[in-house]
Amino acid sequence: MAGSALFYALATAYPAGEPEVEQVVERSGVTPGRRWRWLRPLADRYVQAKAGGARPRHRDVVQFLREDRGFHRTCAKYFDELPVPHRLVAPQRMLPVAAGPASQNREAHHDFRAHPEGRVGYVETINPAKATRLRAILERIVWP
Repeated sequence: MAGSALFYALATAYPAGEPEVEQVVERSGVTPGRRWRWLRPLADRYVQAKAGGARPRHRDVVQFLREDRGFHRTCAKYFDELPVPHRLVAPQRMLPVAAGPASQNREAHHDFRAHPEGRVGYVETINPAKATRLRAILERIVWP
């Protein structure tokens, strides 16, 4: 694919923080060296496609970019305009995001709380003292 360095750099930059259009544009603007006008529409399409779901993984972003026709047209149109130093991109730093139990529910299970409770229940059958400590930690979690 034309622009594969740009492709993989954007696929790394997009999930590196909150999925909000402004933040995605800011992170992805570092990749090609400036804020190209095509970054905002691409970020809009990305945020709309991933809205309401679990936090996207790198592979989700790769799939989105592979399927996005606008991104393919952009690569074909602007690839020659990207200077060589901007094609050689440094890895993006991961930015902190909201933590909590919802951030760990990557597969969007409807009753995610039952999973760690079940694990503690299993530990209880093997080591009741350890299960007591784990249950105390589990009770401190603020569930949504």
